Amino acid sequence: MGLPERIAKIRERVGMNQAELAARVTGSYRSATASSWESGESTPTGEAMMAFVREFPWLDGHWLLTGEGEMERTDPTRAERLVRKFRELLDPIPDADVEPLDG
Repeated sequence: MGLPERIAKIRERVGMNQAELAARVTGSYRSATASSWESGESTPTGEAMMAFVREFPWLDGHWLLTGEGEMERTDPTRAERLVRKFRELLDPIPDADVEPLDG
């Protein structure tokens, strides 16, 4: 699968049209940008490629660049690990484990 197909797959995964994807990645709401990427007429700049990974943290940058491996990261990012830890900490404590405060 070439880069044009990978970009189309990302766009489909996030449920955006070409103009929305271009706006998210480049800051410019131009469907022609993403359309030319998907048709192979042009290639995203290095800055745009970095923006893909920044804007979609689940995206594996190696896959985006090479097509090798899986589209979605298998190792959680630091932010994902923090969110998971906060959820664990905020889970309600079972009543059986709580001692009454008034003794």
